[in-house]
Amino acid sequence: MAGFLRDITKENEKGELSNVINYYSRLRTIVSTHSGDENASDAEKKDIEKILDDGDAVYRKAVSTLNDEYKGHLQTMILKMVDASYRQSVGSGDKEHSRTVINGLDPSTGISLMLSPYMK
Repeated sequence: MAGFLRDITKENEKGELSNVINYYSRLRTIVSTHSGDENASDAEKKDIEKILDDGDAVYRKAVSTLNDEYKGHLQTMILKMVDASYRQSVGSGDKEHSRTVINGLDPSTGISLMLSPYMK
């Protein structure tokens, strides 16, 4: 989610609107389709995927009809929603546990994390 938030923020600042049509698909890859539903049957999972596929198709069709002004409004609205969700998820984390885990990392692991694209 942090990577998506970073990308959409940059796109919004630059006024780059070409990726707005992909936001629904990109959010789908971030949010687990079956979170909290490990016991769902294959048929139920297939139904969920169908609903999400249909939603993606409707979103793409709707975005393709928008002019740049409205795409910009949509991008800003999605940015605000993702930002709020990200802040809420990060804010609910246990900071002391995170510090303990980070302090216990092997130095090479810490360096790898710092150099990864997600840390930029």
